[in-house]
Amino acid sequence: MRGALAAVFAVFNFPWIFVASRVLFGSVWGTGRIPYLGPWIAWQIMGWGLFGLVALYVIGWVLYGFVGRLQKPKAPDRETAYRYWGDALMGKGESGEARAKYIEAVIAEPYNRTAWRGLAAWAQAKRVRLTPPVIQSPHQVSVKNGTPNITIDAKSITQNDGTLHWLVYEITCADWKRDLFAKAYPDEKEYRHSLPEEAAALRKVAEGVSRDMKAGKIPSLDPSLATLVKLNDEGLLEPYVLLTRADAGIARDYATYRKGHRDKLRSYMDEYVVPKDQ
Repeated sequence: MRGALAAVFAVFNFPWIFVASRVLFGSVWGTGRIPYLGPWIAWQIMGWGLFGLVALYVIGWVLYGFVGRLQKPKAPDRETAYRYWGDALMGKGESGEARAKYIEAVIAEPYNRTAWRGLAAWAQAKRVRLTPPVIQSPHQVSVKNGTPNITIDAKSITQNDGTLHWLVYEITCADWKRDLFAKAYPDEKEYRHSLPEEAAALRKVAEGVSRDMKAGKIPSLDPSLATLVKLNDEGLLEPYVLLTRADAGIARDYATYRKGHRDKLRSYMDEYVVPKDQ
């Protein structure tokens, strides 16, 4: 490319050799022994004008492409390319690499059922099962006439496995329904279940359980609570909520979270949902 541009430059400038003396020491527009001087000058003007326009076009095109690359997401938020890429890798027998691409497909569009097909096929081929954590409160919260009502499971009060801490979850959710959501989302007129609410409620449970464990107050910890504490300690509560526990309201917070936490979403899928390739 550089050679071609240099050649064009030389061709356009070669005739200046014959008129250099006139340019430097006389009137280039005067009459003399050089024929067709006027037309040649006109040709030069038109040629350099055209060259300038082409140069401006090229510069504009380069700048447009550069800015476009800056604005383009580093990882496209479409599952299809990742899933097809994973299929190609599986066809070559590279199941470990395929697993990584299938995970990226889910991260791109986790609420699209098609995005999970690649992982489902991978798991079937490897004879394993996807194992998202199952963590559920034994209590229930309902809202009647704007007032939250908590239905408590009596068994959790007498058990010594930490499930009593789920009461904090229900109370936190009730607080969000009452007024915390309106404060966190002033532009939204109606309440919805949100990522901050669910993460805050689960985090309070995990922190309470962790404190009692260190104090020796829980002799036998409920397995699902043990997983919850581990998720909180690893900073993966939000990915768990978004990828395993999401409803329509929580899903609306996904794109915003993914912009700065794709690595955590990937870690959650890798460590908790998809078995390792063997």
